[in-house]
Amino acid sequence: MIRSIAILFVSTLITTLSFAQSQDFMPKGEQIMIEENLQTMSAGTHNALSMAIPNADEKKVEHVWKQFSKDFKTRTQRDRKSGLYVSDDAKLKNISNNTVDLYAQFERGGSGTLVTLWFDLGGAYLASETHEAAYESAQQMMQDFAKAVKKSMAEDDLKVQEKALKELGKELERLAKDKEQYEKKIAEANELIREMENSIKQNEKDQEAKQQQIDAQSKVVSTAQDKVRQYN
Repeated sequence: MIRSIAILFVSTLITTLSFAQSQDFMPKGEQIMIEENLQTMSAGTHNALSMAIPNADEKKVEHVWKQFSKDFKTRTQRDRKSGLYVSDDAKLKNISNNTVDLYAQFERGGSGTLVTLWFDLGGAYLASETHEAAYESAQQMMQDFAKAVKKSMAEDDLKVQEKALKELGKELERLAKDKEQYEKKIAEANELIREMENSIKQNEKDQEAKQQQIDAQSKVVSTAQDKVRQYN
């Protein structure tokens, strides 16, 4: 028992350190490291496969797992007591000709999520030493799952960026409309300036004509004054 606990502790420590070193998404085509170790779950301590998916939110990974596990031709349910996602009698033809009870655990760690899977083949849990071909298939399945998670995250990011682009487009439209309003007001102002300039010119002509009238009337007044002075 002590030896098993020690192995479990060391394995968990190695997995955690490996996870902490994986801070960024793997480039397309690269493989995520998968660790084989003893892990404790609801049915005891058994051999398990673990991998760290960098920058992946736990809820996102769980959501993708629900979709991904539909290919197992079984119903995947979360056990409230253990927190494990259980797929009873899963059909994993590349791993076993018989049905498999598959247990999945998702834990938040660092900037990503640690995924641990247990494959109950019926009397034995999947292990590289005893099930070499099936183990390789299980590794590939986990790589496919990690790829599905990264694809889903990339799609989410695409939606965010598309929304940002759409908002920028709306802002550009608003700026274009503002420019139209400014140009309209400038045109109206220029028209008003032209009207005022014409009014000024007409006003100057009117003042000149009025001054001529005043000059003429001044002469009439002067003549009238002269007549009045003749009676003094």
